[in-house]
Amino acid sequence: MRSVYLNQSGTSWPKPECVRRACQAALDASVEDWPQTFAADHRTIAEFFGVSDLSRLLLTPGCTSALNVAVSDLPLSAGDRILTSSWEHHALHRPLLKWVERGVELKIIPPTTTGPFDLDRFEEAVRADNVRLVAVTAASNATGEILPIEQISSIAHRAGKPVLVDGAQLAGWLDLDLERLNIDLFAFAGHKALHGPWGIGGLYVDSRVRMQSPQAVCDIARPGDCESMPGYCDVGSVDRIALAGLAEALKWLAIQP
Repeated sequence: MRSVYLNQSGTSWPKPECVRRACQAALDASVEDWPQTFAADHRTIAEFFGVSDLSRLLLTPGCTSALNVAVSDLPLSAGDRILTSSWEHHALHRPLLKWVERGVELKIIPPTTTGPFDLDRFEEAVRADNVRLVAVTAASNATGEILPIEQISSIAHRAGKPVLVDGAQLAGWLDLDLERLNIDLFAFAGHKALHGPWGIGGLYVDSRVRMQSPQAVCDIARPGDCESMPGYCDVGSVDRIALAGLAEALKWLAIQP
């Protein structure tokens, strides 16, 4: 009996053969080549997402770890409010609930009869002075509903509020130019529609976002970075094998019809 794989939204499979070869080549690579290949693969991923400053794209073990860093490192206080949707994966919902335990209010913007997110209600809610963050998924992992993240971002920025997007379910399905979309924080996973291996993801942090990043002081490239940008002390070492596979997967995606 031939099995049929139906969980493409959870993890893409099978992986392209070029991804398998890239992972093996990275495993066999000389230590002397590690810095150059890391930089090249990092640049490939940044260019795929339209990120011009590589220092703003942190490579992580996955989307869940990226979301945890993004949410936990923001300077929130009791009485602040976070706006979110009713479609969130637990990878984002659970760290948001941790803030609720500390006195932060979590307000869910419901769907409408015609769409997954009530933009009118959102536009009214985001004007409140105590709103400190808008945190939404780009698409539901259960239903496939796609949220209007471009409109959400535009409305939030008119009110002066930052936007965190969980892009795990959308990255790879649609072209995403993060700088053009004007998204403040964006997390993604490599093993889903990007066709990369497990163990690699990323967090984009726009330069206007201020974060606490309590551990980043041990891994700063420039003075002052620890005040606004997490580092690898926050998320751990990058899986170079998975990184090589993801970089090759993005090259493969770029030539698909």
